[in-house]
Amino acid sequence: MKEQKQEQLKAQKPKQEKLDRIHQNGNGGKHIKRQRPELKQKLSSMIKDFSESTSAHGPPKIVGHRYVAGKVFWVILFLTGICVFGYFSYELIIQYRKYETTTDVQMKFDAIDFPAVTFCNLNPFQTDKIDGVIQEYILYLSSQMHRVDENTGYNNETTTQSFQTTEAPEPFFTGEVSSLLSDASEKKVEAIERLRKLYYEPELSAEELSNWRKYQDNALFELASLNFLALIPDIDEEALKSAAYKLTEMMQGCTFNSRFCNPRDFYQFYDRKYGNCFTFNSGLNNSYAKARVAGRQHGLSMTLFVNQKQYIPGLGNQAGIRVLVHRQGELPNMDKAFNVPPGLRSSVALSYSEVNRLQGEHYSNCTNEEDYTPENPDFPIPGLYTLQGCYDMCVQQLIYQSCGCSSGMLTQVPGYRVCTSDDEGLCALRVQYDIVYGVNCSCPLPCKELEYSTSLSFSDWPAAKYEATWTPYIKERVPTLQNKSDIKNEFVSMEVYFESLKYTVFTERASMKFEDLVGSIGGHLGLWIGMSVISFLEIFELIAGLFSVCGKFVYKKKKDKTVEKKTESEDD
Repeated sequence: MKEQKQEQLKAQKPKQEKLDRIHQNGNGGKHIKRQRPELKQKLSSMIKDFSESTSAHGPPKIVGHRYVAGKVFWVILFLTGICVFGYFSYELIIQYRKYETTTDVQMKFDAIDFPAVTFCNLNPFQTDKIDGVIQEYILYLSSQMHRVDENTGYNNETTTQSFQTTEAPEPFFTGEVSSLLSDASEKKVEAIERLRKLYYEPELSAEELSNWRKYQDNALFELASLNFLALIPDIDEEALKSAAYKLTEMMQGCTFNSRFCNPRDFYQFYDRKYGNCFTFNSGLNNSYAKARVAGRQHGLSMTLFVNQKQYIPGLGNQAGIRVLVHRQGELPNMDKAFNVPPGLRSSVALSYSEVNRLQGEHYSNCTNEEDYTPENPDFPIPGLYTLQGCYDMCVQQLIYQSCGCSSGMLTQVPGYRVCTSDDEGLCALRVQYDIVYGVNCSCPLPCKELEYSTSLSFSDWPAAKYEATWTPYIKERVPTLQNKSDIKNEFVSMEVYFESLKYTVFTERASMKFEDLVGSIGGHLGLWIGMSVISFLEIFELIAGLFSVCGKFVYKKKKDKTVEKKTESEDD
């Protein structure tokens, strides 16, 4: 009997286990369904706890208010604060993206680097030193100086015929400059029309019109003489230097900081317009002077002999010295220089300033001297980087590409032939006139720019009482000078000095940096919403908590489904 009962129980056991599994599965489904409201309740509880405890000002008022009207009011107020904050943040970002700059001005008083001083005689060659090819070329150009290029439509033979008319000649500026009223507003047009009523064209008789161009001979003569040296063919530069003035021929007296100058204080270079030029304090000997005391006695004083008797007719239409004040290491651009006349004491008072530009693509896009690399290494800038030097080399490159030569009017490029024929000269001029700066040639500003400004004053020299002492010395040095008139016409006296050691530093900085943007946005965030960095950390903590709860729910749901599928497979 016992054995029969045990066998019956063994037979019923699998059936009971199956019933238990079915019952358990049924309860599992109900358990999953029961978890969902628990999840919503838990998420809602977390959000409520955050709203009540957050450091932001709006949410605690919304959740904790007893009345619905109060809740609605705080919701509207909080959303309004978010909108205002968004508007001001947008404006701040737009302002930051403009990359505007502010210039700080700082006054300093300290020792200043004394500038390099370059001077040239306004007459490039001496009459008794020119010979051979140079002399032939000068005679040829002298014979051409009273004629104008064919493009002007004028020469000596056609002058009278061209002006036997009562019609006024074509205005010089026609087609060569922009129109005064181009892209003008209506108010500007009206203003110009009111101004036009005050002007009228000069009344000229037929004879005056006929003689008009004749009167321009002198101006034309000066223009031709100014451009003469740029047209000299490829004569050996040493021959040109030997025909120009030497330092020892010009210098009759020199002191710096109340001490006598040394010939080794000067460096020489050849300029195609002015011949031999000499630079004091160039820094090429790895040292240069500093001005530690202001005033005339602590500057540079020079007396120079211009030797007008050796001036070439037609070239030396001005007497005196060409002077340029510039920084060390910079190739002198004598077109930026000023003239110092003979017979006067010229005082050149200096003032100094520094400009420090903000580097960066979005700002001045300036370049440091050591970082600049020319686009074409065959046309490097001689000396330190300057904006003018960069443009000169760019123009020379364009001229060489179009004309096969380089312009003698610009900074010379070693190893490249100078344009000398009429066709080449016209080609070079045409290229220069057609250049659109910023398109054909684009040069960055230097990040640091040193500027020496000059202020000139003149006095009669030599003084009457000083002549008795100075004249015998000069007659001994230059025996050909015998009277006061000759002495005054042949000597230039000048002094270069700092009037003060006070100088100005202009420093460019960003009007709004990134940290300024973040600070401003943070200020508006706290003002309109009452939030701070702590508030964002609290939001991050809330989001992390919500993800954690949801993740646990999803994981448990997947686990329960896995158990259910496993059970069903075992039943089958």
